[in-house]
Amino acid sequence: MTLTVPKAGSDAGRAAQVRVEAPQTGDIVARFGEVAQQIGTAVETDYLSREAQRFQTDLTADMNDLRLQVSQIGDPDAADYAWQQGVEGLKNSYITGQTDDGRPRVSKKNEERFGLTFDELNSRNTFSLGKQTLAARQSQREADFIRYSQVATQQGAVSDPEMRATLLGQGYDKIDDLVAQGVIDAAEGERRKIGLTENVDNARAIDMVSTNPEAFLAASESGDFGGLPADIQARYRVQAQGNIDRREAAAQTEAEKAAKAQAKVVSDRLESIRDVRAGGMKSVDEAWLASDEAQSSPDYAETMAALSLSNDEPRLAQMTPAEIEAMIAGEEARPVKHKYQTERVKVLRDLKETAQKAWEKDQVAYAQEVGLYVPDLPDFDPADPAAFGNALRDRQAAAQSRVEEGYVKRADALSEAERTEIETRAKSDQPVTERLALAKSLAIGFGGSARTEAQRLNEDPVFGWVTSLVAKGLPDKTAREILAGQTKLDQKTVITPSRGQAIEEFHTQTENNFRDLPGMTEAVIGAAIAHYAETNPTADPADMDGDAFQRSVNLVLGATQGRNNDLTVGGIQRIDTSWLGKGYLLPLPPGVAADDVEAVIGTVEADLRNADMKRLQAASIAGDLPDFEGSDPADIWQETELVPFWPEGDHSPVYVLQRTRNGRPTYLAGQNGSVFKLDLQKLISGASQ
Repeated sequence: MTLTVPKAGSDAGRAAQVRVEAPQTGDIVARFGEVAQQIGTAVETDYLSREAQRFQTDLTADMNDLRLQVSQIGDPDAADYAWQQGVEGLKNSYITGQTDDGRPRVSKKNEERFGLTFDELNSRNTFSLGKQTLAARQSQREADFIRYSQVATQQGAVSDPEMRATLLGQGYDKIDDLVAQGVIDAAEGERRKIGLTENVDNARAIDMVSTNPEAFLAASESGDFGGLPADIQARYRVQAQGNIDRREAAAQTEAEKAAKAQAKVVSDRLESIRDVRAGGMKSVDEAWLASDEAQSSPDYAETMAALSLSNDEPRLAQMTPAEIEAMIAGEEARPVKHKYQTERVKVLRDLKETAQKAWEKDQVAYAQEVGLYVPDLPDFDPADPAAFGNALRDRQAAAQSRVEEGYVKRADALSEAERTEIETRAKSDQPVTERLALAKSLAIGFGGSARTEAQRLNEDPVFGWVTSLVAKGLPDKTAREILAGQTKLDQKTVITPSRGQAIEEFHTQTENNFRDLPGMTEAVIGAAIAHYAETNPTADPADMDGDAFQRSVNLVLGATQGRNNDLTVGGIQRIDTSWLGKGYLLPLPPGVAADDVEAVIGTVEADLRNADMKRLQAASIAGDLPDFEGSDPADIWQETELVPFWPEGDHSPVYVLQRTRNGRPTYLAGQNGSVFKLDLQKLISGASQ
């Protein structure tokens, strides 16, 4: 069975409805047998009539459902096949099927009537479905042409003329087929041929304008784009010329970049030659200086100037700034005989500027770079602090030589890299034993400036103070306790009274001896808190133990045991001068005992009573005597108290004499007009002798 394709303008109408007319029953005969026969016939006729009505209704619905199902299939060929198979199956289901009570769906006597009903319904539904499939076939042809147009346009953009002609020819054939099948009319067919040609030419033009604008201009001038309107071709010609101009500009830019890059290569090569010569060696590349490439460089003259300076003065890189300045003055006064001579001053000025910046940035690294003597610095070994300390001492001596020779104004013994490494080792999160060993190394290496150098490493006043005390002979036990307490405080594994409470307690216990020394006060208080934390771990954090804190303060100030095993040497001690009717607290340098100070005060008084001033003058820093203002020196001496003169906030044997006049403390002046200063240790030593 095939679908009946309707002609244009036809209407399938409503689904077929078959009228089945009941047969006439005839007349009733009188005879009983005839009546019975007629009744049987009437019953059968009625059954067949109702059966026919039933399968007419069911078949109408089933065939309509089948048509609706098939109409959902997009492919017209597949829809045709599905309809044929469905109709055949539907027919068989009625002919061979049974009702629920076991009777045939179509009785033998109703098969002819069923066939007529089936054929009428099939014809009408086939016609209706055929209209749909016809439209689908036409739409499919349309879609096929659209897809082809896209492919032809894409391929035509990059194809040769022969291939484009083939693509267009195939497209024209498809258009002709659409016309022949009645999908489009002849006029629409011509419009589509023109459109396809324009699309292919347009795609080709777009590609050529981008990839080969020169070829597009030539092809356009020769009429190779007949499918494109004149205005579009004109627009594309403008774009093509713009692309040509941009490419030429880009090429020029790239050429300039390449020239600059090459110029830099030459410049770097010349600079390398200068650097090698500045290091006291001759570059194997100097023969290249005779080439046109080298001589055309603007840096050539500077290079030749550098080489000539190196020939005249081989140790140019090792000159001090003052020596370089003298050479500049000499060059400026010299008559110019060669072109490169004008560059010699520039080379020298650049060298001076470079050297000054390098000396300021990292004098050790620069000294090594230019070949000046820099002692080797071994790796830090906590087990042997002396080895590292002795190397630091050599480094410091070399640095001091650089200051004396005029290279730098400040002696730096460490490079920036070395300083960074040591800084890490000095931090409170490092092991206490290693930090103590480092403090010893710094004390050995820097001596009296150990505290300053230590604080330059990590700006930790406590570590700097410990280093200072180690340099002055502080016992390892005290130093270890300070460092251990600092670590615990930083790690918050111990709690102490507030810093404010500690500061107040400190100034009370020291009777304000350190209020004018803020740097020292910060270091000492920090060290005292750390020592207190380590030695009093179970103390009440809310209530400071004054005696324990006093002991910590005294120890971190450098106190050690005296003759009676008490802390009466160094630190801060009460000086008993009861025979003078007074006593006072006095900070002492490490190693100086309180009773020795008390004794020497009495000794000097006795000397002055006897007009003997040799001992006092021998201890004078300036070699002079105090200005007693015409009064009895012994009386003036009785009025004075020793006060430490520690402007740098560090232990020192230098002291001044202070007395109170008109309620105000004043310093005793020397005969030279400045404040009189004496060396307490020399004074004690002289008295003992």
